[in-house]
Amino acid sequence: RVPSEAIDRERAALLEHWMDLYDWSNVTVWGAGKTGRRLYRSLSRRGKSRIAKFCDIDERMINRGHYTYIDKSDKSQTRTIPIVHFRDAVPPVVACVKRGGLHCGYEANVLSMGWTEGRDFVYFN
Repeated sequence: RVPSEAIDRERAALLEHWMDLYDWSNVTVWGAGKTGRRLYRSLSRRGKSRIAKFCDIDERMINRGHYTYIDKSDKSQTRTIPIVHFRDAVPPVVACVKRGGLHCGYEANVLSMGWTEGRDFVYFN
């Protein structure tokens, strides 16, 4: 059995390759919940440095204002990342939300932004 952390790291490495390929920096992660934070923790130090902010539709997340990451192996590597409303997000965006189900309005929100998948945003679930 493969540990979920190992799968997360491999998927994060693939995302980092995508960010290198398209020269993405100042990336917004759409989804400040468990999935988005898990993605962030799985990124390399360089990958983490490319994440500028999280965005969400959940007022609780937005009102929290930020996500504080503390590296367990090096406590000096603490980073605070802002959480903003999705309307304040700017590409490039990595979407870490479920399509359909609880977040069934997500697709409509993305369409309202006028973004193009693959250029302005990618799904990462």
